[in-house]
Amino acid sequence: MNFGGRLFFLYEWKEALLRHKPVQFCFSVIAHFQSWRALQNEDYFGALFNALRIARDLSAVGQRTLPAWVNGRIQNSHGGKEWRQLVSSYRATVLARGHLRKYNTFPLPDRLRIRQPKKILHMSGRGI
Repeated sequence: MNFGGRLFFLYEWKEALLRHKPVQFCFSVIAHFQSWRALQNEDYFGALFNALRIARDLSAVGQRTLPAWVNGRIQNSHGGKEWRQLVSSYRATVLARGHLRKYNTFPLPDRLRIRQPKKILHMSGRGI
């Protein structure tokens, strides 16, 4: 079994476990604790990331309602002050620094649109 096959197997196993309410509750409690701990460290991006992760996991197994703390965390991230805190928290992550390093190598028009630059084919020497 290759690496991708193992990952798919683990994903399927996780989904099978999440179909049971006690397991959903345990996953939710763990994610809630991680989200709370991130908020205590003023890591607003980490807190929202944990809430969205549990929302994605529960919706993958057909859960129609989310725990109240998930809805609260998502709703509280849209205000002016909260949004600025979320953005500044994201900028402090390793992921954001990696994206910044990558996009800073692109030309300015591509950086402004956060897109990959187009590859330009040089037709020199072909008479075109």
